[in-house]
Amino acid sequence: MNRFIKYCLLSCLLSQAVFSLHSQESQIKETITEKKYSMDNYVRSPLFKEQDLIYGRNVSFAQGLEIICLQDKVKAEISGYETLYTPVDLNNISSGVYTVKLSKTGYYPAEFRITISSRERTSVEVSLVPYVCRLTVEGLPENGEIFLNNQKMENDVFDAQRGVNHLRISAFGYEDYSEIIYISDENERIIAPELIKKEFSFHELKLNRNTIWLNDSRSQKIVRISLFPQAPGRGEIRISRISDGEVIDSSELVFDKSQIDYYLDFNLIETSGENRFLVTLKGTDGKNSSQVQTELEIKKGTKSVWRNNFSGFSGFLYSPTADSLPAGISQLQSITGPVFQTDEVENMIFPAIFSLRTAIFDNLEIGAGAALYISPDLNETSLGFFASGKYIFFQSEGSNGFSLATGLSVNYNGRISAYSMIPSYDPFSGLSGLSIVTPLQYRIHSFTFVLTPEFRFSPSYPGIEGGFSAASFNIWNYFRAAISLDFGNFSLALSTALQSPSYMKRSSQWPFFIGLDLNTTPGSSGFSFSFYGGMRYLRDEALQITSGFSAGFIF
Repeated sequence: MNRFIKYCLLSCLLSQAVFSLHSQESQIKETITEKKYSMDNYVRSPLFKEQDLIYGRNVSFAQGLEIICLQDKVKAEISGYETLYTPVDLNNISSGVYTVKLSKTGYYPAEFRITISSRERTSVEVSLVPYVCRLTVEGLPENGEIFLNNQKMENDVFDAQRGVNHLRISAFGYEDYSEIIYISDENERIIAPELIKKEFSFHELKLNRNTIWLNDSRSQKIVRISLFPQAPGRGEIRISRISDGEVIDSSELVFDKSQIDYYLDFNLIETSGENRFLVTLKGTDGKNSSQVQTELEIKKGTKSVWRNNFSGFSGFLYSPTADSLPAGISQLQSITGPVFQTDEVENMIFPAIFSLRTAIFDNLEIGAGAALYISPDLNETSLGFFASGKYIFFQSEGSNGFSLATGLSVNYNGRISAYSMIPSYDPFSGLSGLSIVTPLQYRIHSFTFVLTPEFRFSPSYPGIEGGFSAASFNIWNYFRAAISLDFGNFSLALSTALQSPSYMKRSSQWPFFIGLDLNTTPGSSGFSFSFYGGMRYLRDEALQITSGFSAGFIF
């Protein structure tokens, strides 16, 4: 009786082992798709079609065997043939049963039989299964993330392929863990990484804008404060006025992730005049404490004034203003648009202007840029460079009042033979020389009025043929004025300019310019976009017309 029970138990164990083996084999079974073709329904595989085109082959139907493997260059051993590599394309082979063995490093081998019938072509598509090893990560923190070969794993149990694998674990409050794992077999592995905890502290306190302008749109007066704690904890954020210490906003915070965004809406906070605020962040995990601070400035007026102005101190379509960028703020700006004469549209110039200006001090700006003038006539194509500076003598307090500044520009331009085609809005008229401006402006609420006299010194003068070969020197004036209206995220500017004749030559011609500029500053991205149009009028000559697009970025 005991012998019978032992026999039954042994049989059960053997059955379980065989079942387990078959289950494992079923999990690693390759995928095989077999198709039979006759002469009437044969369809050439796209892979072989591509090769036929490359090698210039004209293939017709033939009794044979095709083997295509999802993996590239798989070793194929076919009974009766020498070793081949996929894709395999055998023609005119004898009818019969063939054994096919496929193998590739890192994949389970595949072996199957194929029957080749008379006047039939067999096509086989195979997908091998890679060697994998089941990995389990133990002791992972609740917020931990696992990356295998830079791919995020959905849970802490996953498969790794044979060979070298890079395991990385990231968790808030811990140092990043990294390990190289070499897989050579199918045995399951358990990984228990020793993660090192970080001490509680704040990595950074960052504002998406450090300056708020009271006359800007509502979206421009919402400040995103990004907090970067190094470990879990609790704390408080507090915003207080520096002048008197008054707290205008505060909140208790829980630090449960590596970045926390806090929003401060100045549409809901009463501010008057220019104010500076201190943003203070304090926190602790019960053992370690940390504190960081940064400043936020509230100003009257609107930054759309210096966003909308192309160069800040030159240009026809928008007259130079007496506003200045805030210290530490920079502006990248580009502008483009064709310029042509109404009586000869084909003789156009296509300018591409790029500039960068920055305020190194509160009252001082500097800038530099380049201008490329592209023309169908190569003799009229040129590249110019310019540098400039502007100093603010005084600027109006708040939304209303006068401002006064002066600016100096130095520029050099390459060859241009037809100066009558210089773009009317070009900050420096495309001419080498000096420019001096003294913008005077008055702002009242949403309206801004600007008067900008300007002196130009150059060896050439717009409208004169011959370029720099002319043995002359020219001095002339621009008398410019503009009015702009700011409403929300948009502004509209109308500007005019009167160009005097060269004082070194006898002439009674006074070219007149007029331009219109519509600008928008969407959201809080720092980008601004302008659409403009303008013209230059001179008696007894055709109109010069331009329109185009300008884009800028404040950072």
